[in-house]
Amino acid sequence: MSEKQRRIRKERNAAIAKIDDVISAYKKEIAYETIQDDEEKGSTIHLDLTSIDIYDPLSKGSRLNPEIYDYVEDTINLGEHHNHLNITFTFPEKMSQQEKDKIFRIFNAHYAVAYRDSRARLTKQMILAILFVFMGFFFISIHWLYSKDNAYSVYGEILDIFGWVLIWEAGSSLFVNSLDEQKERARYLAFYLAPLKEQPTK
Repeated sequence: MSEKQRRIRKERNAAIAKIDDVISAYKKEIAYETIQDDEEKGSTIHLDLTSIDIYDPLSKGSRLNPEIYDYVEDTINLGEHHNHLNITFTFPEKMSQQEKDKIFRIFNAHYAVAYRDSRARLTKQMILAILFVFMGFFFISIHWLYSKDNAYSVYGEILDIFGWVLIWEAGSSLFVNSLDEQKERARYLAFYLAPLKEQPTK
């Protein structure tokens, strides 16, 4: 390894070692008005709705601007208490209490639907994985019975390969895809359960 490569590698490792410090400094110095962490209160995400279009322009006031959801889902990654979440809103001046309550209800309903759909997808994945396991063992069993009399049969080998592919897909679905889906479901549940409060304008 050349001197230049060693220097680059050293700088790279030093930069990686500072990741937590970079995030902490960003939260304290730049993003302190958007997210705060507290051991007792948990993570609090603040949404300032005073300078954006609040509703999806195609929804006739029944859905919030998708950028709002994108923002909170990105911001939660900075928080340390994902399962203890609070969300505060700053509304435009002169907005009625009725409309504020409507925004809270739309936000809450969005994550209720997201959680329900995620749970349905996870159930479907589990059913398909179990079905693939049974089908995989079925094809392997047929191969085993078939190969007793036809040890060098191409069809028997195809059945064996097909059976193991199905079992592999079942394992992938159970241990990879379902873990990702469970993580998303937990996140949606955290947003759904989070207390929604108004933060007065300064």
